[in-house]
Amino acid sequence: LKEAKSMLDPYINSFEDKFNSFYNFVKNIGGDVLNKLNSLLKSAGNTFNNTVAALGEAIVEVSDILGDAFVSATDFLADTSEAVHQMVGNVSQATQEAVETAIEITQEVAEEVAEEAETVVQNVQQQASQSYEQIYSQVSSTISSAQDTISSTSSYVSSQASSVSSTVSSTVSNITSTVSSFVSNAQETVSSYTQEVVDTLSEAASSASSYISSGWNKLTGFLSSSSSSSTPQYDYSAPSITNLHIESITTNSVSLCWDTDKKATTIVIYAETDDVTPSGGGQNRKMYVKRSGIEMVQEKHHTATITGLSPGKPYYFLICSYQLLGEGSYSANGGYQGATTDPQYAGPIEAVTLPTTALITGVVKDSQENPIVHASVFIDGKLKAYSSSEGRYAVEVQPGVHTIKIEKKDYISAQTTTPSLSSGDIANVDFSLASGKILISGVVKDKNSNGLGGVVISTSINNQGISYTTPDTGKFSILLPMPEGGVFNGSLRFHKEGFIDFVQNFNLSAGAKVENLNITLYHKPPQVMNVDVIDVEGGVYKKDIFYQTSEKTSSFIQFGESQKGYQYQTDVIDNANVFRVHLVGLHPGENYIFRIVVKDERGEYVSVYNGSFHTLSENEVGSLKVCVYDPKTLSPLVGARVDVDSLHDFESVPTGNDGCALIQNLKAETCNVNITDYENTFPDYLEKEYGFRVQIQGGKLLTNIIYMPYNPENIGDLFSLSVVEKTANSIKIKVNSQWPLQYHLTVSMEEKNKILIDKDLGIKREGFTFNLKRLKPNRTYKFVVDGILRQDTSIIKQQQRTIYVSTPP
Repeated sequence: LKEAKSMLDPYINSFEDKFNSFYNFVKNIGGDVLNKLNSLLKSAGNTFNNTVAALGEAIVEVSDILGDAFVSATDFLADTSEAVHQMVGNVSQATQEAVETAIEITQEVAEEVAEEAETVVQNVQQQASQSYEQIYSQVSSTISSAQDTISSTSSYVSSQASSVSSTVSSTVSNITSTVSSFVSNAQETVSSYTQEVVDTLSEAASSASSYISSGWNKLTGFLSSSSSSSTPQYDYSAPSITNLHIESITTNSVSLCWDTDKKATTIVIYAETDDVTPSGGGQNRKMYVKRSGIEMVQEKHHTATITGLSPGKPYYFLICSYQLLGEGSYSANGGYQGATTDPQYAGPIEAVTLPTTALITGVVKDSQENPIVHASVFIDGKLKAYSSSEGRYAVEVQPGVHTIKIEKKDYISAQTTTPSLSSGDIANVDFSLASGKILISGVVKDKNSNGLGGVVISTSINNQGISYTTPDTGKFSILLPMPEGGVFNGSLRFHKEGFIDFVQNFNLSAGAKVENLNITLYHKPPQVMNVDVIDVEGGVYKKDIFYQTSEKTSSFIQFGESQKGYQYQTDVIDNANVFRVHLVGLHPGENYIFRIVVKDERGEYVSVYNGSFHTLSENEVGSLKVCVYDPKTLSPLVGARVDVDSLHDFESVPTGNDGCALIQNLKAETCNVNITDYENTFPDYLEKEYGFRVQIQGGKLLTNIIYMPYNPENIGDLFSLSVVEKTANSIKIKVNSQWPLQYHLTVSMEEKNKILIDKDLGIKREGFTFNLKRLKPNRTYKFVVDGILRQDTSIIKQQQRTIYVSTPP
């Protein structure tokens, strides 16, 4: 009954839509006819003024007649529409009541309900049939009435027109013809719509009646079978299929299971493609029917094992179940001859038969669970596959035990062994590879624990050179590739210009991490320059070694006879950059070696200069060369007079263009040497006279390099300061000087009286600039610079300059 009602509803809706369309069409036709008549008759009246009155009366009468006819038709259609709606409601209500009654029935009132349902169906059919007949009769009557009215109108108009001229008569005929044409068209359209409405409703009633009758026949048959033991009654409803699933798969078979709510047949249609249907489709389509002998088995819990399948192939299974009714019979080929319920289908579902081989599959990831792409998969020592973009791999193998090894550059390989695999087994083996790269990180600092930028860190691994340069913070983090052989037995070299190289050795396994490594680089030891070996008292038993260093340091000299090595060591001279070291107790006529040792930034003493000298024999004749230089400009002083006075000799020789004077054939004895500026060519800041003693060495040329002493009284300002550039975070100061000065810088923040920098800047032979960075905006900084003019170890003049500089906001 529910099914019948659902079938009837669309027809009812269609009928209502068509009826309303028909109603609106008739109404519009009536309006069009009236408008056309009025237009034609008005045109005729305007043409023939003498007949206006007569035709006006005809128009009024014709309009009244036609108007009444269409009003009557539209009123009837409106009434009929309401009646149809009422009838449709009655049909729907009657069907609904029948449905409700059927739901509430019990076996005790089954027969009574069946009779009541049959009566309801007959009433619905009879009421529907009477309704169409009434509609059709009324519509036909309306059309007939309209035709009579048109005919009467035509006769009336003709009789009225006979009294006018032939021209008027012709016009009236034209009006009559037009009206007849409109009415005729309206009649055909009305008739067509009426027939379509009647056909639609008739089809609805017929379908509803068929469904209701069929439903009640099945219902009464079932109820009768329950109440009568002598006459068999059957449940004609199709079985419901649930819980369809694949029970098991082998290399050549698939077992399926499902349940039905009543006993039914077990049938499987299967094929190698998924387009299998109950009636066809599917490549190599076949059917399985579960039988006991030739009879089909009926059961609620269904099992079906499909055999004879090919290994490793996909198959698609469509299952079917229906109930066998009554005492049917089987034909020779197993076909059932008897009543059945409608078949129910489920599927198709896919199953892939197991291959004769086994499958090893898995995922390769790193320690952070990220997939590793293109890892090499070795099975029993042979490369078989690579991991995909998702890290997955799959390898088909023969049954048995297998060794799996995964390798990937810069990762530590992993290996495992599977259990014994049988045909069709799938072994899932996942791998997590640890990174084989070696991480070394830390910071490079100077002796004051400040980060040191620009340090080049270099090494070699796997015959590949690797270098890294530290930023200003000095921090570094180097990721070395995985070493061949799994062990990195090498070193990192830390190099920065002006600093002593540092080498850190390592012995690290693949994947190792060395963190928080602290490296301290020290400046290279001070440079030694202007080394000169000076004879003392003839240079037979004594020697002085003069030298300078690039910065203040502590230093001493180790010396000894050439064949005996460094036998002796002088005392340490601290905190100086100009040295004159006395070597005593020497043997005449011997060759000596010496080396200058200085203290570096680490506090260690290192040898930075190696030299040699020879002591003279007594009474040997030698030569003396004296070179005179300006200590400020380091340029030769030309025209100076060099006077050599000894017990046996006196010589006076001027310095040449190279600033040197050569005095030859001097006795190997002590001489007094005076340097005098007779020509007044020396700059005012130099003394005009200087003297010293020297021991002439027999058979040797002695060379004395003399830097004329300064005259402090004639030395003006040593230097001046000026601001070159300043920003919110930096200040650049220029030191203007023409003197070789040793400088010391102190920088403090004026607001907080906080010293930021306090250090020696070393010896600068001319002006220079320094740039102070990482300052704060809108602050005042105090710069104090000390300049010292030295000669040998003596301070000639000292000067201090102070400048205040404010950074902008």
